[in-house]
Amino acid sequence: MATITLSYNPRSAVAISMLAAIRASQAFTEEPNSTTIAAIRELEAGRGTRAKNSSDLFKQILG
Repeated sequence: MATITLSYNPRSAVAISMLAAIRASQAFTEEPNSTTIAAIRELEAGRGTRAKNSSDLFKQILG
C-alpha cells in the first residue's frame, strides 16, 4: 500500500470539500501514526494516568 500525506489549509472551503469527497469515496483509509498506536496499546494494557478533572490533571502534569 502506498502512503499519501496531505497538507492543507483547514480554513479553505475547497480543501474541506475535497477531503470530504476523498473520505466518502472509501478508496482511502486513515491510519493512526506510531505514537497514537503506542498510546492506544498503553491504555489497553491498563497503564496511563487518570484525572478527576482538569485541575487534577494539571496538578499531576505540573506537580
